[in-house]
Amino acid sequence: MEEKLISIIIPVYKVEPYIKDCAESILNQTYKNLEILFIDDGSPDKCGEICDFYASVDNRVKVIHKKNGGPASAKNTGIKAAAGDFITFVDGDDIIEKQYCEILYKNLQLYNADISCCGIYTDFGYKKLKKINEKIKVFNGPEASEILPPSPCAKLYKKKMFDKIQFPEGLIMEDKFTTYKILYDSKTVVFTTAMLYNYRRRPDSIMGFTFKREHLLHLDAVKDMIFFYSSKGRYDIAFRKKKELVADAARFLINAIDSKENEDIIIDIKKRLKIAMQDCLFDNRCTIINKLEVLLYYFFPRLALNAAAIKRTIKNKLKYD
Repeated sequence: MEEKLISIIIPVYKVEPYIKDCAESILNQTYKNLEILFIDDGSPDKCGEICDFYASVDNRVKVIHKKNGGPASAKNTGIKAAAGDFITFVDGDDIIEKQYCEILYKNLQLYNADISCCGIYTDFGYKKLKKINEKIKVFNGPEASEILPPSPCAKLYKKKMFDKIQFPEGLIMEDKFTTYKILYDSKTVVFTTAMLYNYRRRPDSIMGFTFKREHLLHLDAVKDMIFFYSSKGRYDIAFRKKKELVADAARFLINAIDSKENEDIIIDIKKRLKIAMQDCLFDNRCTIINKLEVLLYYFFPRLALNAAAIKRTIKNKLKYD
């Protein structure tokens, strides 16, 4: 199989303890026709120097040093500079398996897909998710946009998918506002459950373990999804996102209370939860069972979240055991 050029875009900012592992995992790919773009987003540590070193020892590596503009700006810079027919993103603190590019490219060609995706192996530092046997699933764009994770990572894209869309700069969680739209515009998306991408979740990251005010942007992203799907006439997906918004608002409310956040934040989340609940209840797709679930999230959020967690545990056990 011909190896067309794949551009790997690595946004780099304050990941000095991890960038070497990330770089080594990329340089050691079994797929060799790579353009490796390190985007040094004004990192104040030695990340830039480390990236320059790899550029000096491997001619596939290019480093772009820029003023800090955030992860969206770094990704957009990489997309603009990419010479490959295909693009993939790797965060500077993550690592990929040796066959990451090879398998994603093979699947993309085999299924004539616009995007090829893989499973993500999540390391929380204290527990690791169980690896599962590889299975291949093929989706159309709308299905993929609803089902697959919103992370831009663990995906190989035809570069043309970014001709009409960019990541919104200056916005935290830019991926949640963008990736699902790219998936939606795809004719075919292939997904392998093989966990080829290793995600390192750090307590000091934007989406760390404790509640942060920035987390509320996730609720704005889900609202954006509801509007997007409605504008496309996919009211079925929009309604499922409305239910998701209720559950997420309830989760953030409990997290904020448990984290002893100030009263203004808690009041803000309660307002968001109320609006989301009402929007869901007045949707003509809302069944009696849906209404009971939504009301439970509103009046007894902790109980509803515990019940949902038990339901997910049972479902996953039946799925993987």
